Amino acid sequence: MSGGVERTGELVDFHLIRTSQRDEYEILPSTIRKPDCGTYCRHGLKIIEAVPVEHTLQEPRPLCTLGRDDPFHVCAEPRYCLACHPATRKVQPWPCREEGCTEADFDREQQAGIEEYWAGVNDLMRIQYE
Repeated sequence: MSGGVERTGELVDFHLIRTSQRDEYEILPSTIRKPDCGTYCRHGLKIIEAVPVEHTLQEPRPLCTLGRDDPFHVCAEPRYCLACHPATRKVQPWPCREEGCTEADFDREQQAGIEEYWAGVNDLMRIQYE
């Protein structure tokens, strides 16, 4: 917790974490815990969470729903296994208020990534059939 807000990052000192963007925040040592599954913004705030949220709360990961009992397996079809790849949703209300890190900015980045992916697929298909 940093200023009442949960952040994730690298613990660099007993009272300090550093996010992926190298920002540092003071924390209370009593609030340190393993981060939940999800996607975090560059300021260390969770913006995408698992559905249901209880799926990832400090508990051991559930076993694969496709019948594999080894907790260390690599699932061959993780998109169909909720233990390997839980459904997700955006955290509401949007937790980050930093400039360039709004929900609209995130949506634009996601859409750009999708468009880039499909452009690449189309290029591969065009090359394959030329």
